Amino acid sequence: TIGGSGCGPTSAAMVIATWADKSVTPVTTCKWSMAHGYKATGAGTYHSYFVPQFKAYGLQCTKLNDTSVQYMSKTDAEKYHKKAWNAVEDGNLVICLMGKGNWTRGGHYILWYSNHGNNVVINDSASSAAGRHENSFSLLKQSVRIYWVIKPPKEVISMTNSEVKALIQSEVKANMASSSSIKQAATTAATEAANKAIEKYIND
Repeated sequence: TIGGSGCGPTSAAMVIATWADKSVTPVTTCKWSMAHGYKATGAGTYHSYFVPQFKAYGLQCTKLNDTSVQYMSKTDAEKYHKKAWNAVEDGNLVICLMGKGNWTRGGHYILWYSNHGNNVVINDSASSAAGRHENSFSLLKQSVRIYWVIKPPKEVISMTNSEVKALIQSEVKANMASSSSIKQAATTAATEAANKAIEKYIND
């Protein structure tokens, strides 16, 4: 079921609904993953799912590391942690595969969309607990395995401040009228990511 093993496609749906197609839901992405052979029988989603899924909606996704950072030397692992942190700072969204720790007892995909001080801010499809929404980067590094970076589309990067504010306001109004938690999560991600995109690409 989506609730039992759909965290990967759900994380993808949050990004796609924010940046490409507002009509996309976890049902959409789960159906796509199954139709294209990315659902592991009796388990979750294959790592190879994300790049082609985002490509189908015109979004660029890059897998930062093929080997789990947990199996790397501390020095090598830190290089990927820094790349992921900087990617979020630059206005990108990052999907993380987590191992046992704060965010899961097994394997779990989450969406990292903002940095707050030394903390990471997360959309976790399995929980709205405060400690899983925002926590220290050092804690995330203890259990993250693999990172995927998704770049914003050109129309987000090139938007003016007023255009982005208008977009966000319209999204907020639409989501306030809806009880869909996925759309609400997408709005939060859109707000943070779009503002960071403005800071980097427009206000410099």
